[in-house]
Amino acid sequence: MEKKACASFYARYLGGFSLTFGEEKIVINKRLGQKSIQLLLLLLKAGMQGMPWQRLAKLLGSGSEDPRKRHNNLRQQARALRRLIEETRGFPEGRYVIADPGGNYYFSWDYEVETDVGRLDQLYQKIRDGTTGRERKELLQEICRLYTGEFLPALLGEEWATVEGAGYQSVYISCVQELCKILEREKAYPELIKLCSEASRICPYGQWNQIQIECLVKQSRYDEATEIYENTARRFYGELGMYPFPKLQNTDSLGHLRWGDGNIAGSLEGLVDQERRQSPYYCPYPSFVDIYRILSRNIEESHSQATLLLCTMREKKGLEQEMERLQEQLERVMRSSDIYTRYSENQFIALLPETEAEGGQRVVERLRRSWMEEPEPSRAVVEFEISHV
Repeated sequence: MEKKACASFYARYLGGFSLTFGEEKIVINKRLGQKSIQLLLLLLKAGMQGMPWQRLAKLLGSGSEDPRKRHNNLRQQARALRRLIEETRGFPEGRYVIADPGGNYYFSWDYEVETDVGRLDQLYQKIRDGTTGRERKELLQEICRLYTGEFLPALLGEEWATVEGAGYQSVYISCVQELCKILEREKAYPELIKLCSEASRICPYGQWNQIQIECLVKQSRYDEATEIYENTARRFYGELGMYPFPKLQNTDSLGHLRWGDGNIAGSLEGLVDQERRQSPYYCPYPSFVDIYRILSRNIEESHSQATLLLCTMREKKGLEQEMERLQEQLERVMRSSDIYTRYSENQFIALLPETEAEGGQRVVERLRRSWMEEPEPSRAVVEFEISHV
């Protein structure tokens, strides 16, 4: 059947679902998890190719092994979807959710349907066909721009959506990796940093921050590289309990983050903490471990003392806000010679050099008093534990 010569539908699946017809947004006030809405999502994605009823029934999970019951359940969902379309503002006049004599279902025969994932499929097929040179680079760039987030994140519990999402994420990651190599060969560092920054937002536990750090070091932008390193290390250890940069451990990149251009003046300038000399020293957990081990060795040799302080937040509601308030208290109460870090999602750990157990207990009392005397007292419970090093 000839399609109407007018505007088309556009459905976005990556980073969240949205549907427009021409310039008008269509708002569907139903949960995406409802079977009738999932039918809409599947038919929009299938476009003019349609989808056999058997596959639709399997993907939607009718809950019955009887083919007739599965087909009847699908017909019921199709009727519910047609009613929804009739009641929803923005759908133009036409026939929707059509079943042909062969048993294939279509969203519409009257209007074109375009999707972001359909466009991504087309671009990636050209790459798989062996496109080379400048055209290949442009295809990779377009795919990376097009992939703005997970496939239908609201449907991660649905098997079909999870499978589709894993496939598109794999395509995105492979394209980012290939484009990274191209930009690195071209020494296009600003573009490479921007690409990896976006990839880090979308796939936060990849190695994109590591590439950013290496690019910044190559441009002698050491302060920016250090900031990314510390923020990423803090997040990885706080959320995953692991070190995020295995590759950097085997290169001199980390050394460049902390040293200047090779002379002693530049080295000292890079080592000195210029900003917060009156506050305790915050560092990423990997650095904290190194400091603790070095200090414990010195204690054995010098017979001095140190105390370890663990602060645990017993409040899940508004956790990050409460942890920020607790960090402010640590900054206010502890000495500039003390060291602390984010130990886990709800804990800080601090090292108090030259402090015996009694002195550590006094720090705890000051923290408790300070926590209770805030202008806006918190109901969150914080537990403090000390241990002799």
